[in-house]
Order: sequence, then structure tokens, then C-alpha cells
Amino acid sequence: MAPIASAAPGVRRLVTLETPGLESRAVDINESDVSVGSVDRASGNVPVRWDRNGRLTELPLPDGFGTGRANGINDAGTIIGYAYGNDYSTRALSWDRDGSLTALTVPDHENAEADHINRRGVVLGQVYEPKGQQFRAVRWDHGRATLLEPLPGHARTHAWGLLGDNGPIVGDSFGGDAGSDYIPVQWDRSGKATALPVPPGTQRAFLQGANGYTAFGSIIPVSGLTYSVRWDLDKGTVSPIPFIGTAEWLYPTAVNGCGTIVGITRRSYWSAGAKWPASGDAVQLPWLPGHASGGAFAINDAGAVAGISSSADATDDEVPVVWDVAGNVTALEQVPGAKGMPVAMSERGSVLGYAMVKVDQSYRYRSFLWTSSRR
Repeated sequence: MAPIASAAPGVRRLVTLETPGLESRAVDINESDVSVGSVDRASGNVPVRWDRNGRLTELPLPDGFGTGRANGINDAGTIIGYAYGNDYSTRALSWDRDGSLTALTVPDHENAEADHINRRGVVLGQVYEPKGQQFRAVRWDHGRATLLEPLPGHARTHAWGLLGDNGPIVGDSFGGDAGSDYIPVQWDRSGKATALPVPPGTQRAFLQGANGYTAFGSIIPVSGLTYSVRWDLDKGTVSPIPFIGTAEWLYPTAVNGCGTIVGITRRSYWSAGAKWPASGDAVQLPWLPGHASGGAFAINDAGAVAGISSSADATDDEVPVVWDVAGNVTALEQVPGAKGMPVAMSERGSVLGYAMVKVDQSYRYRSFLWTSSRR
């Protein structure tokens, strides 16, 4: 099947993010279309920032550390990530919009990494505790670190998201044999954990994403099949994410600050992008003409969605797409000779993604940005 041209030429421009190395992985984008991630060179990964025209700036690392990654950026331009050394040591870091480096420290803990940042500059990450070889979630609020406690009987924690600008943090507390005893929790400002509600008959539960005052994850029941749920943290409730039509399987992938979840809904012979609003009916997102497969992977707070559309066997014609708030689908410009995969979306509607591109007889990850003309 021939490549499908964009239904709205000029609305989004394909920008190749500079990659002075083997591969690039862009992972987050802010409202100014500045994206961050890492470039893989022969010596290892280095943290980088790209502007909306794809120009790269390498971010500095602490003395003695030659590799690292940038994991997130907020609208003020603050970037967070970590450096790691040859001895497997790690250091949590932040960079301001001018690229100046600040170490995020935790008393009595050397090894840490930073994973998430919100608009107010609160950072989430984790530390490694050599005693007992445990990982613990940590919050930095204007540089002040607070360890996020596990539930009684547990030893480890992992944080998934900050709810709102000043709200609680959600994640998982776990322990037991091989860390298999997962319980979703929320932490107050002191770092104390409270278990989130789970449906009756739950054997194990864990989070997979959070934004605003909504979290989503999976329930493993004592009997029956694993299923997906939504937590409304404002109301303190949990509810199953419903199947759409004749679908037999679903997989949520992202949620926006308004509580709309997107993901994939599937039956044996097709899959489609789907949207589950905080209130109202779930929606199956349409494919491009002639297609019968797809999925949704990113959503912004305005309700625009990014994902893919392809034929039923998804072999050679996978196309990156966006759906507007009304659900109308538009093909994005295709990466020459490759299949683009969206991973994030800015509030202006620009889409961040990657593709496997052939470079010197090998296939490498390269990052791309489809910039929106909307201001």
C-alpha cells in the first residue's frame, strides 16, 4: 500500500532531531516544543536537549561521570535526569533552561536518579539503598529530599506521578518474595503512604501511569483474568476501564491532566486507538481509510491524541497519526524509509516520536518532532 499523505499539509512539519552519534532517544517535550532525552555515542549515552527546530545542546555532567540521560522537562525549561559511572554509581541531576547543572542529593544516599518533574518544579525519582539492596522513591521539593515510605511489611517503593501542582504522589509499595507483593499507594507531603482502594477479590495491583488526579493500572484478581482500572484520587474511588463494543482486550497507555485515558482496544483480528474520558462514554478512534489496526500513545490536556494507524497485519504501512478533540484522524508526514512511533505530545499539539532508521547497513533509533503551527 502506498504511503498516505497528510490530510492537512503544512499543519505539522517533520523535524529530524540532530543525532551526532549512533542513536537518539527523545522522551519528553514541553509547551515550547523543547524536547529532551539522550544520544548514544560509542562511549555511551549523553543527556541532551533539542529546540523545536531540532538543534541539539549537550547537557553537562558532574566531574567523574561521562554518561547519563535526561528524563523530563517542564514548561519553565527545567530538565531532570541522571549521570552514571563505570562503577554503576548514579547521581540525580537537574539543569536549568541555560544548561546550568545542579545535583539533587539525598542525605545518607549516594546513588539516585530523577525521573519526573511537574510545572512547579517538584521532582520524583528513586534512590538505591545498599543495605538490603532496595530501591526507594524520593521527592525533591526545591532541592529538599523526602524519602517516600513503604507500607508496613514492605521494603521498596516506586513513584509514578505527581497529582496536580500541589497534590499527593502516587506509586507502588512492594515487598514479599521477589518483590511480588504490589500495592498501589499515595503519599502525603511527609512521605507517609496510604493504600489506594482496590476492588474486592484483588490478589495484587499496580499502577502504570498517572496525571492530574487520575491514575490507571492493572488488577490481578484471586481468580479470573487481569484487568485495567482507573483511580479517581479526588473522590477516592477505583473502577474498571470498560471494553468498547466487541473488543476482548484493552491496554491503557497515557492519561492527561483532565482525566482522559488513551490506549489500545483489541479483538483477535483488529486493534484500534481508544479514549476513555473521566466522564461519559468511551470512544474507539477511527483508522485512516483502508486501515484496520492502530493504537493511541499520547494525549495532551486539550484532548488531542497521537498514535498510529495501519493495515490489519501492520507490516509495511504503519502511519503516525493525530486525532483532534472531535476524533477526526490526520496522517502525519512519514519518516522517509521508516515507520514513526509517537511517544509524547505538547500542549500546542506537536508530536514527539522515534523511528528505526537504516544507517550504514544497520537500523538505529532516531528521534523526530512533528511541529504544530498552532501558537
